[in-house]
Amino acid sequence: MDLGAKFWVAVLGIAIGGVLGFVLLLAFIGWAWLTFGLVGGFVFFCVILLLVAYFTDRRTRNRYKRQPV
Repeated sequence: MDLGAKFWVAVLGIAIGGVLGFVLLLAFIGWAWLTFGLVGGFVFFCVILLLVAYFTDRRTRNRYKRQPV
């Protein structure tokens, strides 16, 4: 069974995207730590995660609200 070139190009693209995303995440963490210190960086990321959770929850709640029961 041959997986084909399209599959391997997709796997390579996902891998490169994952590595790039991880490098950007580490750079962002390093910037926050350098700028705000350890505790300030932790608080900063908690606020970012809370904002992401708020918008995700709001979108999900609106999606269920629109569906007829």
